Amino acid sequence: MKTKQEQIDKMASIIFETINRENIDRFVEDKDGNLVSVETVGIEGIAEALIENGYGDVSEYKNRFEVVDKVLTETRAKLTKAEHDRDRYKTEIERLKYENTTLYEVKSNLLEENDKLLKDNVALILEKKQAQIDVLNKVKSFTIYDDNYLDGYVFIDDINDLIKEVQGE
Repeated sequence: MKTKQEQIDKMASIIFETINRENIDRFVEDKDGNLVSVETVGIEGIAEALIENGYGDVSEYKNRFEVVDKVLTETRAKLTKAEHDRDRYKTEIERLKYENTTLYEVKSNLLEENDKLLKDNVALILEKKQAQIDVLNKVKSFTIYDDNYLDGYVFIDDINDLIKEVQGE
């Protein structure tokens, strides 16, 4: 904060530059409406009177400036944190997008592999069924059919039933 003399000098400079002379050579009206000669009053005297009447005193605003400065500093800190959080969230979103893409690719690969395994499994089941049918037909071919021997006939019927069961009929 400026000293009283610095404030007086600054105001005097402004007043002097405004009227471009050292003394004011005219009359002015005071607060009661009377004309007062200010011809002999120097610019520094006017500036000093202004300062003494509080026109240059900013001390009452100093606390407000400090509060505003504190709020501004806190706001800047919050903004910096928000920007940092935004950048962190953007990075996390990009990571999740990449991870999601990767998981989608893995899922697609697993589905393809699952389809292949399912087809292979179906083929193996069909091969197993055919092998069972072949074995049952081979056993049936060794069975001798004799009208006098009913068990042989029943045995062939049982084999035929097993073949139908394996075929899923």
